[in-house]
Amino acid sequence: MSNTSPLTVTDDAHITVTSPAGSGTVIVTVTTPGGTSAQNVQYTYSAAPTVSGITPNSGTAGTSVPVTDLAGSNIVVGTIPSVRLAKSGEADIIATGVSVVSPTKITCTLPLTSYSSTIPGLWDVLVTNTDGQTGWKNATFSIINPAPSVTSITPNHSTNGTTNLFVLVGGTNFGFGSNPSIWLAKAGQSNIYATDVHIFGTTSMTFTLNVPPTAPSGKWDVMVMSLDGQTSANLGAFTIDDQTGGSLLWDWSVASLGHGWDGWSHDAPCSGTTCSEYGPAIESGHGVYGLTAISTGAPTQYSVTKTFTAPTGIKWRTITFNGQLSTSSDASVRWMDIWVNGARVFDHNTQPLPNEGQPFTITESFPLANSAIVMISSGQDPTLDTQYTMQFDSLTLS
Repeated sequence: MSNTSPLTVTDDAHITVTSPAGSGTVIVTVTTPGGTSAQNVQYTYSAAPTVSGITPNSGTAGTSVPVTDLAGSNIVVGTIPSVRLAKSGEADIIATGVSVVSPTKITCTLPLTSYSSTIPGLWDVLVTNTDGQTGWKNATFSIINPAPSVTSITPNHSTNGTTNLFVLVGGTNFGFGSNPSIWLAKAGQSNIYATDVHIFGTTSMTFTLNVPPTAPSGKWDVMVMSLDGQTSANLGAFTIDDQTGGSLLWDWSVASLGHGWDGWSHDAPCSGTTCSEYGPAIESGHGVYGLTAISTGAPTQYSVTKTFTAPTGIKWRTITFNGQLSTSSDASVRWMDIWVNGARVFDHNTQPLPNEGQPFTITESFPLANSAIVMISSGQDPTLDTQYTMQFDSLTLS
């Protein structure tokens, strides 16, 4: 080798020298004042490999990533170099199936370890040729934790207004020691975020849920987001129901609650007949209302109406009415209606009702609502010169 690079004589038997750049084979000779050595020693040298990039440049922990192009230079064709990922404080991840396509390209597979034992983030990529020379590119491959998922939630329903509900969630990839964010979501509504979140391993989580009284009923999505920002959803996994407690009782008895006819409107149209209202009045601790009619054959009817509003977060679905029909000279053509929020929930003549003059209780359901416009009416067709009334005892919304 000609003396074109730094040379050091270590002792009478050793010389150190730096080989030229690149790769090649040279004849090694040594020239001293005493002459030149025989020219029969060959030395083959090669350049260290370099790494310029890797495709793909990221992968999810716990998966195997096929690398289609580990780009660089000075990779020796016909050999199997070592390819690995390295990160300070972590065990190297050794590639398998390494194949040198050309001096500038390697293909291989990176078996990324489970994220339970792998630190996510950027890792160095290293290539070591069979002669021991290594090239690398720092922080060029990103290991990503797998996205969390929710597979079960217990309980999976609640009423609006519920506080401090303890919830257990099952799933995958919740993390290790770092609590994810979890919340309920519904289109057009504010998110309901969990508090006091705790994870156990990677598959179990507990939290506390406070459902606002104003949260609308229906199905809500369960959303979870890990600390690295990955989000998944279990659509419609949690149901919020409206509260139906807090019954309202209206009692016409002056002695008990003193409600009487407070706030009730009344209407008694008399078409084609001469009639007058009877009441509304309180008689013997009961509400009474009706008509006195001198008929020319046309129907008569009266009605009473009142609007009831539930407390915040409470909704009703059932009405119960207690009362009593008076007698009539033609009972077969008597009828009674109950309307709630514009829908008729009860409509019968006297035949399916209890005998006239006997107390009755009617319970009917209606679409869930936090207010109820209640109308109770009675009529007769035709009216035959008679007085007919209804006794109003109590009304319950629940």
